[in-house]
Amino acid sequence: MNIEKLITELGKNIGKTLMKKKEGSTEVINLKDATSSDLLPIILKGLILKKSYNKAENILFQELKNNTSQENYKIALDFYDSLMEKSEEELNQGDFSKEEVFQGLKDLELLFNKKA
Repeated sequence: MNIEKLITELGKNIGKTLMKKKEGSTEVINLKDATSSDLLPIILKGLILKKSYNKAENILFQELKNNTSQENYKIALDFYDSLMEKSEEELNQGDFSKEEVFQGLKDLELLFNKKA
């Protein structure tokens, strides 16, 4: 059995899971050329998996403070969409709540309405 091949396949499957990509739908990100907008969704999804919702939200808003692009707005909406799919119990396990999700969406709206 080729260990290197197994590790490569495992990495691809983890990446697909994190990015919710379907089989055959791969996108290669060259880390040398990657922007913060390329890495942000990966970081957020990893933190969601760890139930580190507050840390993820803090990183999100730090990035939005520096870059209020439409791409980052979509990333933010996807982040809150992911949290909305969680039960209150799951959110509580990560020291978060639905109320904080709604507040984050309000803060997001205020941030982008100010920039418009």
